[in-house]
Amino acid sequence: MRKDNGYRKGLSKIYSIYVLSGLNQDRFVNAVVKRGVGLYNIKKADNKHLSFCVNVKENKKFFAIINKLWYNNKNCSILDGSTLKIGGGYTLERVKTSGLFAPAYKLWKNVGLIVGAVIFCVTAYLSSGLIFSIDYTGSGVESKQEVEKLLAQRGVVRFARFNDFDLKVTTNEILASIDDLSFARCYKRGNRLMVELEKRVSPPPVLNDNATFLTCKEGGVVESVRVYRGNALVSVGERVESGQILVDGLIRIKEEEIQVNVLATVSVICEVKTEILLLSENLDEQAVILAEQQFSDREIISSSVRSLADKERYIYTVTLQYRQIYSAG
Repeated sequence: MRKDNGYRKGLSKIYSIYVLSGLNQDRFVNAVVKRGVGLYNIKKADNKHLSFCVNVKENKKFFAIINKLWYNNKNCSILDGSTLKIGGGYTLERVKTSGLFAPAYKLWKNVGLIVGAVIFCVTAYLSSGLIFSIDYTGSGVESKQEVEKLLAQRGVVRFARFNDFDLKVTTNEILASIDDLSFARCYKRGNRLMVELEKRVSPPPVLNDNATFLTCKEGGVVESVRVYRGNALVSVGERVESGQILVDGLIRIKEEEIQVNVLATVSVICEVKTEILLLSENLDEQAVILAEQQFSDREIISSSVRSLADKERYIYTVTLQYRQIYSAG
């Protein structure tokens, strides 16, 4: 048997490690070496097992010799971690590919897989910001065509990028442009632009044609104030209480204070909380539906849910926000 003590030079930087099983191992080694393939770092574990290294550049030639010597194995070749019966009573196992540049070699052998993975990641990243569809929900879908036209004018169409527009600004433009809507919300769900629309339930109520003041029936936060005649006593963002006067008819002309009939509209965002008892967790949507049914006469604009486990049931505290519009004149 030939053993090359200067194997490091012959192995270069990358080599495959094999284990040969079978009797008369010297015959196998001599047959391979005689035909021009160097076997390095040969170690004999026992009478039936022998390990050796082959330069990866000679792997193809190594298996060609095996094919020629043992005719019952045509075009045989194995990967790392695989075992092959090669005839002549021998079994050959390729343990691993090793060496200083072995990791780079494995990457090069799988370059197609790597390139495919890179292309997939880049494509996924680029497409994650695109709008694949625009979906409409809510009771205000009858205004869909008007909203579509408005969005198209602002470049919000299929395959546009989410980063090219502001969802909040777009929502405000929809509400400002379409009077039939009382609520709108645009939000991103994956590659879909979701547009939630709620139609206006009823026209603003008129309290009194000859009212000298406008009061608030329910407390909340002032959303908007429009005074055409009279004196506004509250401002947007201010919290008001039930019974508070929002607009009065006292106006000052020069140094004289006179009483006029109020002509004004004030919108107030109110809030109500209710508890829903359910037997399972993660039923937030069902809790909101049940809560909205309790207040079906209100113009609900948003909701939030907080759940708490209580023995064998769950208490869902649902907070609903709704809009109250007070008008006079």
